[in-house]
Amino acid sequence: MTIDKLRITPVACTVAEFCHSLSIGKTRFYAEVKAGRIKVLKSGRKTLVPIGEREAYLKRLADAAPATGKTGKSPHDAL
Repeated sequence: MTIDKLRITPVACTVAEFCHSLSIGKTRFYAEVKAGRIKVLKSGRKTLVPIGEREAYLKRLADAAPATGKTGKSPHDAL
């Protein structure tokens, strides 16, 4: 089997790739890591994010968000 035929499924991404995929900056990323809301792996000096962590992070954000009960109506509609 040649190298060209090998299909390697990535199991982790870089900080830059993770941030780009969610449109967040590195400062926000590291704040979320410090708060325990994003799980990372270290390989020497390199920080890696497991592939499934993006969906897990978004789920944690959604679960933590307060229910707003929005109806699509403006408060001014009652006036």
